[in-house]
Amino acid sequence: MVVKAFLRANIPFVFDRTETSDEKFISRALKSNWEKFDMQGNFLLKHINLSFANNVTCLLKNCNKTIQVPITNFKDNTTTTHDITISQVQIYCFDTGIGFCTLHIPYDTETEEKTITDVGSVLYNSATGAKTIVIDNGKETFLNCIADEMIKELFTSPYKLYGTINDNSNKRNNIFSCVLFDSNNTEETNQNLLNQYCYQLANTYDNRSDTFSFCEQDLCHQHDYIRWGFSTRGVAAIANLTGKQETDKFLLNFWDKSVATNYFYLYLMVLHEKFATYHYLNIITDDSDASDFEINQKLLIDFNFKYIFKIVSDEQFIQNTFLKFKVWTNADDAYLELTEQLKKMFDNAEYNANKSIEKRNQKFNFISILISIVCAVSIVFETLNLFFSRGLSLGFNTIHSTIFTGIIILEILFIISSIFYILFDKK
Repeated sequence: MVVKAFLRANIPFVFDRTETSDEKFISRALKSNWEKFDMQGNFLLKHINLSFANNVTCLLKNCNKTIQVPITNFKDNTTTTHDITISQVQIYCFDTGIGFCTLHIPYDTETEEKTITDVGSVLYNSATGAKTIVIDNGKETFLNCIADEMIKELFTSPYKLYGTINDNSNKRNNIFSCVLFDSNNTEETNQNLLNQYCYQLANTYDNRSDTFSFCEQDLCHQHDYIRWGFSTRGVAAIANLTGKQETDKFLLNFWDKSVATNYFYLYLMVLHEKFATYHYLNIITDDSDASDFEINQKLLIDFNFKYIFKIVSDEQFIQNTFLKFKVWTNADDAYLELTEQLKKMFDNAEYNANKSIEKRNQKFNFISILISIVCAVSIVFETLNLFFSRGLSLGFNTIHSTIFTGIIILEILFIISSIFYILFDKK
C-alpha cells in the first residue's frame, strides 16, 4: 500500500522578466497571501544554490483546493470521479522570462481509492488538451486554466502559458512524482511490481493495459529499495519500506523531503534549460542583422553562465540522476540547437556585413575615380589657359600653383566623400 506520496505538475509560462525585478512584484504577492521562499538544496554544490538565490524568484501559496477528476476505465468503458486536492501552488520565476507554476498534489492515504498513477495520467491528459478534464466547483475546466488563475494574481504585464504558443509536444505538465510503498509481496515479485509501477508513473500511463513493457535505461536504482523512472513526460521516484529499522526511519522521515528539494530543484533547473532554450530559438532568426547577433550573443553568454551546469553535487546518485534528467528532457540537444542557430546567425550577419562593405567600397572607389578625373581635367584646362594668356614664364609659375591647389582640393573632396559614406551609407 501507499504510505505517503505526492505529485507535482509543473506548468511552464513566459513572462516579462523585468517585472519580477521590481520590488512592487514581491509586495503585491505578499498582500495576496503569497510567501517568498528560498530554492536551496542541502546536497547541491554552493554555486548551484547561489544561482538559484540570485536568479530565481520563488513564491508559494497554500490553497487546499479540491477538484474532481473523471477517470475512465478503458477495459469496461466506465468512468468514476476522483477527488484530489491541490494543497499548495509554487511559482518559480527565472530571470530569463521563463516561469513554472507547480501544483503540489499530496496523496491522502486514508481516503484515496484510486492509484496515484491514475491521477498522474489524468493530469497529463488535461494538460495536453485531450478530452479528459477536471471539474472545479461543478464546472468543467483544464488543469492549465487553474494554473492560469493562480499566475494571474501575480502579474500585471502580459504572460502566456507555454503550451499556448508552441506545438502539442510542449503542452505537458512535466509530472514529478514521489511514492513510498509498504509491500508484503515476496522480494522477487515486489521488485518486478515496483519497476513496472515506477515506469508506469514516470510515463503517466492510464489503465488501458495490465502489462507495461520497459527498458532498463528507463529506470535507475539508487538502492534495492529506491528507484527512479524517466520519460519525456515526467519522472518518478519510488521507494519501498524494507523492515529494517534504520532504513525505514530514513525513508519515513527524510527521503521524501530530499526528493522534494534536491532532486525536484534539479529537475526544475533542467526543465528551465529546455524551455528557455526553446524560447530563445523562437527569438533568434536567420535573417537577423549584426546588431541582433551581438544582443543575442550576450543573452546566450549570460544564460550559459547562470544555468548551464554539468556538475551539481558531490553525492554520486544525485549527480547521476541530474544527468538522466538532462537526457530524458533533451535539454542538452535543445541547447546545442541554440548554439548552432546562433552560429548560423553569426555567419549570416558576417556575410551581410562583408557584402555591405564590398558594396560601399565599390561606390567609394567609383566616386574617388570620378572626382580625380574631374580635378585632373580642371587642372589641365586652367594650366593651359594661364600658360597661353600670360606667357611661358608666368605660365610655369602659375602651373605650379594650380597643381598644388588642385591636389589640396582633391584631398579635401576625398576626405569629405569618405566621411559621407561612412556616416550615411547603411546598405
